[in-house]
Amino acid sequence: MKSELVVEWRHPPGMDEPPIRFEETGKGIFVLLDEIRPVLEADGIRYRFMGKVVDSAEPALLFNGRRIEVLLADVAGSQYLCSGRRCDPGPEMYFSHTTEGDREVLIVPEMLVRKAVLLALEDE
Repeated sequence: MKSELVVEWRHPPGMDEPPIRFEETGKGIFVLLDEIRPVLEADGIRYRFMGKVVDSAEPALLFNGRRIEVLLADVAGSQYLCSGRRCDPGPEMYFSHTTEGDREVLIVPEMLVRKAVLLALEDE
């Protein structure tokens, strides 16, 4: 297991947080990261946040260099117990989208993001 969780938030000017909300509570992902930070640190895992304003229109949230979308797809696939190809509903079963103002927001179960953090901490 890695000894550090590096959260990198690359975003265009004016976008303060990733467009990700939890379906259960409506909370944003930074709220969850604030909640789990003491737990990680108690287990000896350092937490480092890096925010970077970029000119590109495509925001990116990375955990230890891995995009959150990729991590979420990986953990969502493991949620479904059927291993047959025909019965795999795909990760989109767990995600939905909505709009807030002029941007699209990803709605996900909080547990998937918690699992994505753990996956980012696994040694490759």
